[in-house]
Amino acid sequence: MELHGVTWELVDIDGERAAQGRATIEFTDDGRVFGSASLNRLMGSYEATDEAVSLGPLATTLMAGPPDVMDQEQRYLAALSGTLRVQLDDAGLELQGRDHVLRFTRASVTV
Repeated sequence: MELHGVTWELVDIDGERAAQGRATIEFTDDGRVFGSASLNRLMGSYEATDEAVSLGPLATTLMAGPPDVMDQEQRYLAALSGTLRVQLDDAGLELQGRDHVLRFTRASVTV
C-alpha cells in the first residue's frame, strides 16, 4: 500500500462534505504523519499494513476559530483514532473506522 508521497485532502466525513477549512493528511515513508486538521496542524506517527493504518498518538497545535470549523476539526481528529481500514484507488483514499468514514482526494498542487 502506497500512502506516502501524496498530500491527501479531506472530501467528506461520514458522507458530509468537508466545507470548512482545508483538512489534509500526509504519510511519510518513515512512519510519520502530518497535515492540517482544518485550523490546526497535526503530527504524529502511524503503522500500516496492506489493509489498515493505525495512527497515534497525534498532537495538534491549539488555535481557536469559528465554531463550525472547530466542530469539523474535532470530528476529523476523532475519526483518525484507532485502526482504520484503508481503501486506496485511482479515485482517492478512504479510511474507515468503527464509527466514521473519511474520504480523501489527492490535493491539487498550487504554485
